[in-house]
Amino acid sequence: MITRPITRSITRAITRSIAGVETSVFIELERAANADYSLSSDWVAGSGDDFSVSGYFVFSGTLDGDHLFADANGASRIAVFSGGEVFTAGAVVGTLSSTAFMVDGNQHFIYISRISGSFVFNVDGTTLLTAANTEEFRFNAVGKKRGTPTSIPAFDGIISKISLTHITTPANSLEFELNSLNTNTETNNGVTLTY
Repeated sequence: MITRPITRSITRAITRSIAGVETSVFIELERAANADYSLSSDWVAGSGDDFSVSGYFVFSGTLDGDHLFADANGASRIAVFSGGEVFTAGAVVGTLSSTAFMVDGNQHFIYISRISGSFVFNVDGTTLLTAANTEEFRFNAVGKKRGTPTSIPAFDGIISKISLTHITTPANSLEFELNSLNTNTETNNGVTLTY
């Protein structure tokens, strides 16, 4: 793995397949740099809407309020804290049954859904939390809660292949690869993600 520093103390990690044919580029978000991915407009799932959000995450270090998805003022977020607590809208929705494996430096697929008021947090095919939830979710950042308070830490690690799927209104769904070397933006369905 080759890394080199770029703007805002983010590093790009370049990985190549053994055959040397495929090249993927990932940006490592550093908590100290307070870096994130921002959306040009809010992605919204209303209180009665079914949705899922997912992506591949590599956690660097320990869980410490790592925001997976969030809005500008923290009114809506999905964040994981050190004890496995999952926060949404500033309150604990539940606690993950296990978190130790999540911080092993490996890539993990996280799939979070809400169907008919049932909030499910799944990691690598294993359900770690199921809870009742009917709140509105409004996201404009991946990897950090934007705005204040700034004491809330940003995600520390690598994020790739993000999907925000609006099951109730599929036309409102978004997907971003987050693996581009030549540009700091990606556009999908009229929404631009900047990193």
